Amino acid sequence: MTHVKLILKRPTKKLAPRESDILTLLAYGNTRDAISNILSLSEETVKDYIARACRKLGAVNKTNAIAIAIAFGLITPRKERYRPTNSNK
Repeated sequence: MTHVKLILKRPTKKLAPRESDILTLLAYGNTRDAISNILSLSEETVKDYIARACRKLGAVNKTNAIAIAIAFGLITPRKERYRPTNSNK
């Protein structure tokens, strides 16, 4: 059996609170449309936050960004209901 060792570099740029919120909501399985409704943002704005988070984390896509963020403790999805920071709802 072959073992593969993954080496992740810790991201050097911090995620903005809204980027963390959006990655966490994605980790819970929410779509961009659902996130835009939850956070009262346009879907395009949510898409921009995801792209920014991916760049900061060196991720190739949003799934990779979620995995990196969880691996380094930048987001911590839990079983209880998630409430975004500074949410209006």
